[in-house]
Amino acid sequence: MAEAKKLREHEEEINRTKARSKASKIWEQSVKPPTDHPYLLSKRVQSHGLKLSRGKLIVPLYDQNQVLQSLQFIGPDGEKRFLRGGLTKGCYFPIEGALDKILYIAEGFATAATVHEVTGSAVAVAFYANNLEPIA
Repeated sequence: MAEAKKLREHEEEINRTKARSKASKIWEQSVKPPTDHPYLLSKRVQSHGLKLSRGKLIVPLYDQNQVLQSLQFIGPDGEKRFLRGGLTKGCYFPIEGALDKILYIAEGFATAATVHEVTGSAVAVAFYANNLEPIA
C-alpha cells in the first residue's frame, strides 16, 4: 500500500514538472489580449495581466514562491479549463493593487477583477472554492 502511494506521488510530481514546463512555454509565447475579447466584454472587466493564446484568455497559477505552476484557459464563451497535470491547490493569480488597502481573495478571475476595479485593492484569484482557504 505504501509502495503504491509512493509510486502515485512520484508520477504526480513527474506530471507537474511537465505541466510547469508546458505552462512556461505557452505563457512566454502568448500575447496581450484585445480589450474586446468576448469574455472580458461579457464580464465588463479589464484583462489585468492575462495573456491570449488561440483565442483563449490565459490566467497563470503561481505557488507561494511565485513559481508558475499551471494555467487556466478561458474561452470566449466563458468555458474554463486547467492545464492537464498542473498543480492548482494552493496556487493563485495576483491582481496588484494599492499596498495600503485590504488584500481580497475571490474565487474566479472576473469576480477578482471586479473587486479590484471597484476598490483599487489587490485581489488574489483562488480559482475554485476549496482553494480559498489554502491561499489565505
